[in-house]
Amino acid sequence: MEETKSCLLCRKKFYGRSDKRFCSNACRYEFNNQKRVTYNEPQSLINTILRKNRNILAKLCPGNAAIVTKETMINCQFNFEYFTNIQVDDNRKIYYFCYDFVYIPFYENEFQKVRIVRFLLRKLEWDPWKYVKQKPGVQPHEE
Repeated sequence: MEETKSCLLCRKKFYGRSDKRFCSNACRYEFNNQKRVTYNEPQSLINTILRKNRNILAKLCPGNAAIVTKETMINCQFNFEYFTNIQVDDNRKIYYFCYDFVYIPFYENEFQKVRIVRFLLRKLEWDPWKYVKQKPGVQPHEE
């Protein structure tokens, strides 16, 4: 026998199978979309900031390299707290990456400036296991 239930999204009463939870496909789709958006919201917010930063870098560096002031970047609403990667060289120089751009903060005559360089993307042959130590007596798996 079919029983009366309430839709999980719109709370409308409906009849149906014992395992049915929604009054219509539209409610089921909307419920699942809302759940997915809530789950992915932190990632979406961060990706939005990173995309905005990347677009600002592209605007300020139309060629392969440019030097701008920190104030110029702030006026463009660049968010210095978000970047995709960071590297420090042997001289303790810090390189901030935002997708295909690298920006390097520096001082010139007491002015805060930023060098922006378009990073030429290329396929890297990176092996994450290259520096991992093997447990004694365990043979590496060859493919």
